[in-house]
Amino acid sequence: MERLDKVLASTGRWTRREAKELIREGRVLVDGQSRRSPVKVIAFTTPDSTVPAFAQGYPYMSLVTDTMAQVTVMPTKSCKLYYAVLPKGGQAPTANDMKTASVTGNLGYGVVDVVKNTERVINVSNRLEELKDYTLYLWLTDADGVNSSAVKKMPFTTVDKTPPEFLVEPTPNKVAATSVGLNFRLNEAGTVYWALVKEGAEYPKPQRGETEVDLTGDYAKLQVASGMNALKSGKVTAAENKDGTITISGLEQEGAYDVWYVAQDKAGNYSVKVEKITIHTLDENPPVVKQYFTKYNGQDNTMNPMPNTDIVLEFSEGVRSGMKNTDGTSFLDLYNAIEQAGDGEKPALKDKLADVLRETIVLYQVTETAPKRVQDPQGW
Repeated sequence: MERLDKVLASTGRWTRREAKELIREGRVLVDGQSRRSPVKVIAFTTPDSTVPAFAQGYPYMSLVTDTMAQVTVMPTKSCKLYYAVLPKGGQAPTANDMKTASVTGNLGYGVVDVVKNTERVINVSNRLEELKDYTLYLWLTDADGVNSSAVKKMPFTTVDKTPPEFLVEPTPNKVAATSVGLNFRLNEAGTVYWALVKEGAEYPKPQRGETEVDLTGDYAKLQVASGMNALKSGKVTAAENKDGTITISGLEQEGAYDVWYVAQDKAGNYSVKVEKITIHTLDENPPVVKQYFTKYNGQDNTMNPMPNTDIVLEFSEGVRSGMKNTDGTSFLDLYNAIEQAGDGEKPALKDKLADVLRETIVLYQVTETAPKRVQDPQGW
């Protein structure tokens, strides 16, 4: 009679040693007549009674914008993850609230399956508001709910995407021979950058290959912030809704400059565009004005004008006028409009400038007694 272990091994499922082990464990029954029972294999798994938890370094907020939030998790065992987002100060949910989807006032809620030692990224809400405080709640539990973690609390704040604004644009408030002070006010805390160039100089400069500069673009803003291509530059810290001061020194006497400026808030947002203000150092010497005529009798162009002459005023230096037209435009605005207009638009613009000048300039005739105002047919 063949040995039982040899018979079992002949089936190809076990070796002789494994067959002997089966017999010793009583997994093969043999009666007194050497009849054998079938081999019975019972597979089983021991229960995992560990409490689910997050791996070290998890969870963390992997992305927060002005309107959405994203969390990255990794569990120490495969289980279910419940999450909920509430505004800061909202009542914290219990484990039962999470399980029964009873989180009142949530801005994001869900349940996902997570795998042991496997990273998972979850978008927890896209219904948030800019620069607001929120709390994310996370809860891990077995599929059968036997083992669960505590509800984990993660506060976060959405980011600021709104550009800062000047409540008061930089304005000269202290003018000296070689320096100028300007005050300003921002609507939020941040930094004001400035860059100084000669009046009328091309600034900011366009990018290579382009002919014009976009004052709302990053390249223009970075030039001002870094002081690139400027004579002088600087930055000052600004508090929310409080007056700030820019002091620019080392300037030429009786000089004229353009100051370009841009603001940046603490979130890194720049103001919408780069702006400019023209400043002048102290000038205590009045300009000298010479008057002459384009059509005149005799050899002296300052005397004996003809009726159809133009009157030319020649200034010894650049001058400014604070006078404004009824629609808010200055003489310079009207003059520049003429210079930039097409041939078909210039006559009407010249007439408009002439009308403004008629209301401003008064001509007098020199007499032996006292100057006498000249009245022309058009009412001058």
